[in-house]
Amino acid sequence: MRFYEIREATLFKKSSDIKYQDVVNQLIDQGQTFALGPNGQDGTFVANKGQTVSSNTQVLYGTGTLNGEEITQVKANLLFKSPQIINTAAGRDPSDVSSSSAKEAYVVKPSQIFKDEKFSAAQVFSEVIDNPTLQQSEIGMAIIEMAKTIQQGSNPNFKDLPKEFQPAIRDYAGEYLGVLALIKGTANFPTRDKWLQHLGVNALDDIMIYFPPESNNPLGDSEGYFQNAETGNVILISSKGGKKGAPPSLSGLKIPENLRTPKYQKEIEIIEKLQQSSAVRQPFEGINLLLQYAPDSLHPAIREAGPVTDQDMVELQSLMNKRKYEKIDYGNELDSRFVSVVDTFLDYDRTNDRATPGGMVHYSYNKALIEAVNKNNALPNFEPMAREILQQNFIQIFARPKGMDLEFDVLWPNKDLATGKIELYSKSSSTDPGKGKLSFSVT
Repeated sequence: MRFYEIREATLFKKSSDIKYQDVVNQLIDQGQTFALGPNGQDGTFVANKGQTVSSNTQVLYGTGTLNGEEITQVKANLLFKSPQIINTAAGRDPSDVSSSSAKEAYVVKPSQIFKDEKFSAAQVFSEVIDNPTLQQSEIGMAIIEMAKTIQQGSNPNFKDLPKEFQPAIRDYAGEYLGVLALIKGTANFPTRDKWLQHLGVNALDDIMIYFPPESNNPLGDSEGYFQNAETGNVILISSKGGKKGAPPSLSGLKIPENLRTPKYQKEIEIIEKLQQSSAVRQPFEGINLLLQYAPDSLHPAIREAGPVTDQDMVELQSLMNKRKYEKIDYGNELDSRFVSVVDTFLDYDRTNDRATPGGMVHYSYNKALIEAVNKNNALPNFEPMAREILQQNFIQIFARPKGMDLEFDVLWPNKDLATGKIELYSKSSSTDPGKGKLSFSVT
């Protein structure tokens, strides 16, 4: 009997997976049989009751099998992140396999099916249709049939797919099915000819495509890129199954020297300050700068609270680390000026069993910063500057169910053509203030 630990993406891989610990502990006490491995197909394990998971490397004892061998212990990070666990943690019906979160259970993401290498656009259909990973599952075979339909010049059927497959196909397979539609010419892309001209080609046959196993490009959340091998010109690809674009990190706005002019001076100073900040400090440091440059864009409660000092940030961060799931009266924990801010921006009672006092302040300042930029014109040149940067290297592909079919729209946020809308965005919350740094959304 051997001891095994994680090799690929499973439960507790990310710090945010801590939210599943309570669910897993409950299932352990219920005698639940856990599936093992990144696809839930490597084996099963029943943990002895009375054990609790407190870290991703927690050793669980019990009985089970892994790859055909009997085992008596595993690390918690080998447990499969099943739809049941995801739904239970989210307060949904555990058996609801059609929920958007359940899509994580399927191996259909670009990083999961493409090799870590470039290939020509002329190969992309065969890379999907002949993909050995997709050929191993029912959902994968459905995706292959959709790729064949696109290759024949039509939009693939979506409505008749099993409902449990639809979220994963729309949001993940849609990333490369959209690329197929773009290459075939069936995607709705009004500025396609001008985009090809910008890329330096007349057609995409000789363009190289790459879907990296880990996202490490400057825009962070893009899933791959097109590259003109002759000129080296690269266009990043980002995809989304809905109206909003995947929010690339604000850190990806690399400011070219030709834009460092008096026109953009204020925007550049604030953006570069935010790029240097941590996810926890970003909203406070951003508000401090707006208090100097555009105080009228801020809510009166923020102006009255005044600048957030370094000591304030240290104390607030400590209040973000207070234990969740306890009712903490933030009125007793926060400085009165921050209590006023929280009362303005949140409709919570003074106690909340999930958000910490520091998390509530962080969320309020994030909301105030985003409203100032997106609605109150705090940085009037933010959008044109971002557009001018993005048009050099970014397209957005939307996979959208329409009628019976899955259709694809391509957006190139081009400055001269004024396509797309660019706004400041954050996925942080009062319950998870460090979830991510500020981003910009493309819609």
